[in-house]
Amino acid sequence: MCVITIHYTDGSFGYFSSYTLGAMYAAQFMAAMKQTVDVEKATLSGDLVKQATGDVLNASFFKAHLEKRYLG
Repeated sequence: MCVITIHYTDGSFGYFSSYTLGAMYAAQFMAAMKQTVDVEKATLSGDLVKQATGDVLNASFFKAHLEKRYLG
């Protein structure tokens, strides 16, 4: 069963099953990372993002994503 509900400020419809899928991916990715990475230490030091992407957390990637998705 898929529950459709309005939960965005602009009145768009969202599927909560998407959140479940995201949580499932996150759990599986975390389990795999913990086999080779001290995730807590890497997260606290900020090294996890840099190790995974080659850059520190950078808002420009999110901004570009939002502009492409909603403006482009």
